[in-house]
Amino acid sequence: MSTGTERRQRTPSPTRSPARGNDATPAAAARPMNAAMMFSVVALTITVVGLLYLVQTAQVASLGYEATRLEQERAAAALENQQLTYEVASLEALPRIERLAVDTLDMQAVRARIFVVVPLPPRDDLSLPEPVTRPEQSLALRVWERLTGQSTATNMGGEP
Repeated sequence: MSTGTERRQRTPSPTRSPARGNDATPAAAARPMNAAMMFSVVALTITVVGLLYLVQTAQVASLGYEATRLEQERAAAALENQQLTYEVASLEALPRIERLAVDTLDMQAVRARIFVVVPLPPRDDLSLPEPVTRPEQSLALRVWERLTGQSTATNMGGEP
């Protein structure tokens, strides 16, 4: 019988072959990771994910601040635009222009309106220009000139 003080002999595992013999075999490289290695990998992964989250959050906050600043600039520009529109309208007001004309430029308001009728010369005295004749162009050339904006308009003898 055996006592508890005897050591058992180790029998080789079925995955190891006695021909290989050393620990640098692929079976040794495929050993599962120990707890310290697993903890290190998990801690590193959590750290990287945390840092990426912080960088993204900082960028979002920065873009939020920039959007707020741009919105304030837009509101200020809109207010300035309204003020300038009001100023232009007040400067273009006819009562103001009339007051400046009378006070500053020593102009006077119109008292009476006089309409002058200028008689036209009789139609016989007017000479009509001779119609301009153009040589006949092909349809393709006329279409091309109109498409490119190079065609000319001429009065072919009608009324002016």
